[in-house]
Amino acid sequence: MNNKVVLGLSGGVDSAVAAVLLKQSGYKVHGLYLITCPAYEQGIDKAETLARQLAIPLTILDIQADFQQKVILPFAQSYYTCQTPSPCMECNRVIKWHYLLNQADTIGARYVATGHYARVMQNEAGLFELHKGLDPNKDQSYMLSCLSQRELTRTLLPLGTLNKHDVRTIAEKNGLNIPESEESQDLCFLHGTNYRDYLKEHFDFSESPGPIKLSDGTLLAEHDGLSAYTIGQRKGLPAFKHALFVLEKRPSDNTLVVGGLEELGQNTFSVHAINWISGQVALNLQNIHVKIRYRATSVPCEISLGEKNQARIHTFTPLRDITPGQFAVFYQDDRVLGSGIIS
Repeated sequence: MNNKVVLGLSGGVDSAVAAVLLKQSGYKVHGLYLITCPAYEQGIDKAETLARQLAIPLTILDIQADFQQKVILPFAQSYYTCQTPSPCMECNRVIKWHYLLNQADTIGARYVATGHYARVMQNEAGLFELHKGLDPNKDQSYMLSCLSQRELTRTLLPLGTLNKHDVRTIAEKNGLNIPESEESQDLCFLHGTNYRDYLKEHFDFSESPGPIKLSDGTLLAEHDGLSAYTIGQRKGLPAFKHALFVLEKRPSDNTLVVGGLEELGQNTFSVHAINWISGQVALNLQNIHVKIRYRATSVPCEISLGEKNQARIHTFTPLRDITPGQFAVFYQDDRVLGSGIIS
């Protein structure tokens, strides 16, 4: 059996424990550290030290130019069109798994692995399924919903049945002292700044002020730029007789539409660019739940399929934060059917 596996080694405790578990299961682990942005240049020494502790070979690749083109540039373009993108979702597919699989092919490894809390299972038909991690507080299946059969057929996720306490215990028993603060974080390329400042610095990002209006057209105040707001936001809005929330960002006339909490919830929205994990449009769409953000609670829904990989989603519970550019992920029990980008 080809027991070589390329593991994405981030320098955090999750990927380190994944390496420990893979080695204990008889795999020959090869680490891969990706330099996607300057923040990861600073982590090279820690990754090399961790690889020595784990007694595994480590390959370091500087892929900043590719990351800029495939993740950061689309991120910026989405904000220019008043969307709220999910760059980490796209990064998993077009960057992390792309380079993991390339490295696996280079060294003749059959598998790739990461420290994500999710599970990969093969069904009776031979297809590979993505399932939630058993710990609901750490489940990261949402973040992997852009993957396909190409990636999942070769993916191992050793932490899928564990919780964070289990992982910490395994790390301590194996002499790995990795502080909580050194675990990997999302939006690594922001370097601790906020996205608006980042866009201004790197993309000559500028916006024009525009009106803030109630849904009936009443003018309340002026905003400095639509990108500063997201659907459902309350903070930073003008004073009114009751609390206001962002209902809509309307780039056609540069208007921010706000209203009361009772106006915020919606039951219906559209998605496009759907990725069905099986590789085929799901035929059994009974008992489906949808999650519209990583930390959101999934709710029951109905899916009406359309043309060109689009669909209309109806939820039985109004959702407050349906945001264009974010991903809607579809679950059947604990299995991920796929995901689509909210239109």
